[in-house]
Amino acid sequence: MLHQEVSGTFKSMRHRHDFARSDGGTLMKDVFEFQAPLWFLGWLAEALFLKAYMRRFLEVRNAELKQIAEGEAWRRYVPEAGGNAP
Repeated sequence: MLHQEVSGTFKSMRHRHDFARSDGGTLMKDVFEFQAPLWFLGWLAEALFLKAYMRRFLEVRNAELKQIAEGEAWRRYVPEAGGNAP
């Protein structure tokens, strides 16, 4: 699954989810590529804090997704499983 920013905060941004079978489960890998605007200032922001911020954002988000997928909460998002999808 690929998400690509057409317009917005970043000069460019692509976020891809890769899924693979793994030891009786599913492994999800995030591939996140972005480029900040403002030439040198954007490059400096990426180097100083933006890369670390985005990595941590994805790590927290993925931990939450893992908890939902491996527990019972996923049923809320799948109508066929008796939940009410948002």
